[in-house]
Amino acid sequence: MMKTFKIALFWALSTIMITASAFAAVTVNDPSYDTTTVDTGTTRTVSVTMSTDSGSATISSFSVSSAPSGLTVSSVETPFTVGTSGTTKTFTISSSTANTYTFSITVVDSNGASSSSGSATIEYVNPSSLTMEVAEDPLGTVYEGNNTGMSINVQNSLGSSQTRNLTLYQNKSNTFVVNTSLGSAAALQTITLTAGETKSVTWNITIGSFTGAGHAIIRLGDTTESKVWTLTKGTTTTASSSATTTAGGSSGAGGTTTTTTTTTTTVKGPPGREIQNVVRELVQRKNEEIKSLLDSKEELQTGLRIALGKELSAEIKNIVAVTTEKVQKTISANRTIDVDTVGLKSTVSLKVKYNGTEQVNNFIVKDVIPKSFANSASKITVTAPGAKINVTKDDPEYLFTYSSITPGTENVITYSTNERAFTVVSEYAAPIILAESTQAYVPPTTTLPGNATTTTLSPGEKVNLTFVGAVLLILIGLVWYYRQNYGKKQAWQPAIKPR
Repeated sequence: MMKTFKIALFWALSTIMITASAFAAVTVNDPSYDTTTVDTGTTRTVSVTMSTDSGSATISSFSVSSAPSGLTVSSVETPFTVGTSGTTKTFTISSSTANTYTFSITVVDSNGASSSSGSATIEYVNPSSLTMEVAEDPLGTVYEGNNTGMSINVQNSLGSSQTRNLTLYQNKSNTFVVNTSLGSAAALQTITLTAGETKSVTWNITIGSFTGAGHAIIRLGDTTESKVWTLTKGTTTTASSSATTTAGGSSGAGGTTTTTTTTTTTVKGPPGREIQNVVRELVQRKNEEIKSLLDSKEELQTGLRIALGKELSAEIKNIVAVTTEKVQKTISANRTIDVDTVGLKSTVSLKVKYNGTEQVNNFIVKDVIPKSFANSASKITVTAPGAKINVTKDDPEYLFTYSSITPGTENVITYSTNERAFTVVSEYAAPIILAESTQAYVPPTTTLPGNATTTTLSPGEKVNLTFVGAVLLILIGLVWYYRQNYGKKQAWQPAIKPR
């Protein structure tokens, strides 16, 4: 009997020990998530880590409770095992109702023991309570001492008054100084909007001393909604560069295209203006390259047909190529970009000057404006005195035809748009120049009173006239000298009596 009792007691103690060793205590850590304020209707991911003090445990139930109700939680598949090294599970939460929710996680293991995390809080707010829309972006490239602005529209679409903080951050010290339309406290503003009200807020940035890139961030309220801009420091520089590339001609011989650009960037002008200038840009193409360009660019062929009033034969293309090769060597171009960040107007001016000595007939300029200035020709106002203007592409691309130009002529082409353009000189290609023919330049004559006329001489003709005048003076001097010394009888010469 005693033996039987001892066996039973040993069995019971062994069972208790085995059972006790199998009951590993589970710890549920506090949940983690990326933000405590969320717009209604959006989803956030929450993660939670569980671990045991020893051994392992099987989790048979995983639940999330919230107060008040209304928090939608995705399910976590069970069962799963938790060990001492920890196991992390993720789930999503969302709500369509604006409220502040407190939630926690509870797990139950296979032995019925439950463990819970600490409480966490998340606030859901209506995204339509205040919305922020960008009305004006700042300049991407800014210069020390200059101003640039950014403007946003804040709208309250609810039926009651709303108050929120509007905060401007910057990621570099001494990057810029900010003044707003709301007062002197630049970094943080508290704005109140009545039901349905929209308020425009302008931040005027005065650029300070910094290098590289700075970032301006405007955040509305305590939500995740924000606008971020990158401001890159511009420098006033003068740089010259020359590049030569070789391409094969149609006959197998190499043709050479030489592009020479001298760039000067300036920042003159009133606050809120950015001015960039390319003082000279040339593209020198050889005869064969010009003909190849004419063959490959349909808009050039169309422009030439309009300018010349006839179809383009191989002979005509050859004449244009020869003339262009000669004329382009006497052309200089100057492009200026003026962006007014206050008046919201942008202007690009292209000056093309002819420095040759002959008259050029049907002088054509093809120019491409990048979409960073305007994405459509319909948004651009173009002026080009003396030229016939053709829009070859709405992208936009233009062809300007001058029936003739004379030595020293400078033609100015101006593009303007009533927007603040985000454009830099590096995006602009040099214009393409074409010319049909040249002829000797005959200066115009001016009628004077009494039917007298005067002729305006070219510089070359003035040089020739001066040379002729000098030669005439020398000849007159020689004649006078001869007559003085040899044209009269001298005192020592004997008189010759006739026989």
